[in-house]
Amino acid sequence: MSPAPLLSIGVPVYNGERYLAEALDSALSQEYTPLEIVISDNGSTDSTPDICRRYEHDARVRSVRSSETIDPIANFSRALSLARGTYFTWLAHDDVLTSPAYASTLVEMLEANPDAVLCASALALFQDEDPKAQSILSYPRLTTGGSWRQDRLALFRWPPGEWETLVYGIFRRDILQRHFLENPSFQFPLQQLAFTGPFIVVPEPLRGYRLRQDSLGRQRMAKSPVELYLIGLKLKWRLLATALHGPAPLVERVPPVITAFSNFFKDHVAWAHDVWRQIRVLEAELAMLVGAAAAREGLIRHLGAQYQPPSTPVRPAARRRRFLSFFHRPDDADAQYLQELTVRVADARQVCRELLRVIEARDRELNEQRR
Repeated sequence: MSPAPLLSIGVPVYNGERYLAEALDSALSQEYTPLEIVISDNGSTDSTPDICRRYEHDARVRSVRSSETIDPIANFSRALSLARGTYFTWLAHDDVLTSPAYASTLVEMLEANPDAVLCASALALFQDEDPKAQSILSYPRLTTGGSWRQDRLALFRWPPGEWETLVYGIFRRDILQRHFLENPSFQFPLQQLAFTGPFIVVPEPLRGYRLRQDSLGRQRMAKSPVELYLIGLKLKWRLLATALHGPAPLVERVPPVITAFSNFFKDHVAWAHDVWRQIRVLEAELAMLVGAAAAREGLIRHLGAQYQPPSTPVRPAARRRRFLSFFHRPDDADAQYLQELTVRVADARQVCRELLRVIEARDRELNEQRR
């Protein structure tokens, strides 16, 4: 039996003294043992270098420090260039691997699917200010069960919020390096990679993604509407260019080109606002919970179990349509809708848990009867 492949975990960090130890502990706690952790310190001025030195006593940890601060994406690139593993994942210094089975589960999926280039788990999104305010990002547009050529169109749709965190999945390192070095961007290597092989999504949230006030996403949100408009246009052009020049035959590139072209008729600004991003995430999660609740109620009826149907049925969100508006920022109505949506998702999760308990109890009854 061949030895398990090495997994490299790249940790780019700048002034991460508050969170870095928690991130490194979660990586070192993985059940998957053939791994290395490569820390790329972007010239931190706080106690980050001391934390790195402390962890270097573990033979699995290597740390490299810049003498000066470089562009954040260049620091991500350096972490990748230092990696030696067959597989690679980035771990942001403020995120955590919430399950010790994260690495083993995803590597096993990649080993079983040699044509896949990326495997990601659903993400548990949590607020730095309120850790209990959590939601699940499960990438439903990439997990339809249809053909990969159809599912990958989601990677070319605007806005990017649903898929941009896929960069925190586990990649085949050689393929990622080839495309990332050609096009050093968080987003667009994903589209390039989508032409080379499928992405696999594990539905369990095995990884945590922290939303905090000083994150890059929220800094981006603070830009003026005109700046966001121009950034949005630039990113849409890059999506279109990636679709036009993707490493695939012309017949395969036509649907992504059409999808990317349609983005120019969508809002150039809303993508940058966390409020709308959270709304999209919660709407997708609520849709998933509606399906799960319906399936579980059907199974309960099939098993003949006695249960009290929930007084408040799980219903999907009523999507609100907007007219094309390039300069509209989130308003009080958006904030109110987000608050209501958060409550509905929490209620739907509870209903799904209760239905699952009924199924498990009925299963135990039937097993006892068979004995």
